[in-house]
Amino acid sequence: MREWLTSWPAVGLEGVVHKRLEGRYEPSVRGWRMNKARETEDAIVGAFTAPRQGPALC
Repeated sequence: MREWLTSWPAVGLEGVVHKRLEGRYEPSVRGWRMNKARETEDAIVGAFTAPRQGPALC
């Protein structure tokens, strides 16, 4: 299933909705689950803040 979820976003699918094999449809009951395909990226985020007085002049 993990392989499917990693290739599905390329064709525009968001994920899979499923229920247990022995489960049956019951109105107003949350028996179905959704596994969403998630796209992630690694990133390095940094910031610099100057002192309140501003930069020192030489």
